Amino acid sequence: MKVVKDLLSEQIYKILKEDIINSRINFGEVLVNKNLQERFEVSSTPIRDAILRLKEDGIVEEVTRSGAKLIDFDPHFACEVNQLIMTITLGVIEYSLKNPENRNEILANLKKYVELEEDNLSTDLYYDYDYHFHKTFFDYSNNKLLKDLFKKYNLINEILVKAYHKGAISLKNRKACLEDHENIIKSIEENNISLTLDLTKKHYLSAEKIFKKLIKIN
Repeated sequence: MKVVKDLLSEQIYKILKEDIINSRINFGEVLVNKNLQERFEVSSTPIRDAILRLKEDGIVEEVTRSGAKLIDFDPHFACEVNQLIMTITLGVIEYSLKNPENRNEILANLKKYVELEEDNLSTDLYYDYDYHFHKTFFDYSNNKLLKDLFKKYNLINEILVKAYHKGAISLKNRKACLEDHENIIKSIEENNISLTLDLTKKHYLSAEKIFKKLIKIN
């Protein structure tokens, strides 16, 4: 596959990331520089730059002279990632809603993404809008470190969800998540932050139950 010789590493990075997210490249697999050079018809430099970007995302475990190894995912790791995201999200919700002036803007964004989620329940765009729904709180937290942490681990979480939920996540499951989001919005409108936190925690614990079920199965 040949790509335009403009910002090569960025293009290759995006293609490889999409391949990983959609399980075209599997967990624990080794990316071989030579094979990628042949695939994209480029030199080793943009390949290496793209791989280093994937390492920054936390997707690559080890970089070697000949390539790189992706991290191994399992249900135990999925639970840990989910718990991390839940913990920082609960904190960020409190930070972002401390300022009453933020509330209307936050609500407007949340409602926008819920509508887009509803319109895309049967497509992969659903995941993008789900991400932006939760990211809204981080955007108003005024904490760059938390925003970067969420961005990194949410990408890993998306890969996990798509990998483990292919057979389990149906339209019914997505509708349940959408309902959670709608209830979170209502609690913010009622200025009931305690309920907002409880609903958010419940939302993430629902995902954890699925991962734990998979642990028992495996």
